[in-house]
Amino acid sequence: MSVSYVLARRFLRPWITRLLKYLGYSIPVVAVDKQRMFSLLVRITPGPPYVLQSFLLGLIEVPYRTYMLISWPIATAMAALVILFGDAVAQGRGRVALLALLGVGVFAILIRWMRKRFSTRSSGAGPITGDDV
Repeated sequence: MSVSYVLARRFLRPWITRLLKYLGYSIPVVAVDKQRMFSLLVRITPGPPYVLQSFLLGLIEVPYRTYMLISWPIATAMAALVILFGDAVAQGRGRVALLALLGVGVFAILIRWMRKRFSTRSSGAGPITGDDV
């Protein structure tokens, strides 16, 4: 987590900024008071690879403390459940594997609920820099 953040924030940011400018894009600007919510939304969005999410949060210059306080618990919870599931399957402990799989499902449902809740609060309000989050 730290390596991708530092790479994106310190070392690759000038190069990526120039590349995006050449392509007609720019790095998104997120208001300071919205960075925690934006970080949470990025982390709970399924699909983009974790490293890409880390690079995005580093590029928009989310403070390191905020980045870690949001990213670390989410990554740790999912990793722990996946490891527990894999270990239980390897050792033939069906109940533990089922509980771990249930935990992953609960986590996924919680993420889905949070995304719906936040998208309802912000629907139609414009960019993330507004007062919608």
